Amino acid sequence: MSEISVTFHPPEDLTGMHGTVWLAQDGRRTTTQIATEVAYTLSLVPDRRSTLGGAVYPPAWRATLAVPRTRSYLRSGAEVVLTLDDGRQAHGTLGRVRGWRTVRAELAVWAWLEEWQ
Repeated sequence: MSEISVTFHPPEDLTGMHGTVWLAQDGRRTTTQIATEVAYTLSLVPDRRSTLGGAVYPPAWRATLAVPRTRSYLRSGAEVVLTLDDGRQAHGTLGRVRGWRTVRAELAVWAWLEEWQ
C-alpha cells in the first residue's frame, strides 16, 4: 500500500483590534455583549489528532483574544460569538481566560455564522 503525504499550508491569520464578543445560546448570538474593543488573531491550525493512527482530520480555527479588564466579562467555558472588524462572526467556546489588567482568552471556533442569527 502506498503512503499519501499531506502538506498543510494555512492561510494568513485574521487579525483585528475592534472585535466584540457576545454571549451565545444554541449557536445563536444573544443581545448580551461581554467584551468590546477586543484585539483578536484567528488562525487555521492543523488538528493534532491527525498525527494519531493515520486518520486525517480537517484543520480548525483557533483564536486568541485580548481585551482590557474594564471592557470584559469573559468567562472560561462560555459559548460566544466573536464579531470581527469586517462584520463576520465566529461561533465557539472560550477556553482558558487569564490576566489581570489585560484579559487573554483562547477561543475554539465551531462555525462561521451567516448574518445575525
